[in-house]
Amino acid sequence: MFQDKEERTESLLEEAMGLKGMIAEVQSKARLLKARMQREQKAQYESGEAMIPSDSLCEDIQGSIVQMKEDLAKYSSRLKEIHEELARYGVISDIQ
Repeated sequence: MFQDKEERTESLLEEAMGLKGMIAEVQSKARLLKARMQREQKAQYESGEAMIPSDSLCEDIQGSIVQMKEDLAKYSSRLKEIHEELARYGVISDIQ
């Protein structure tokens, strides 16, 4: 599939950059959930309500956490594989 080490290396680096972007998306999603929770708490505080997260927010957060955890595990595993292959090629040092 790949003609040489240089082509494979370039492909691996491109894939790693894509994974880095996917990790950034997970980070953004976490920040959005945090902001949503803070808005809800602020609204409850201002209205004098008990500061208890709504059921819909709790469900969204729990579902998102499960999905983000699965996504990050998948990305981490693939990045480790890429790191190991690049280390074999001598492109990066094999520092753990």
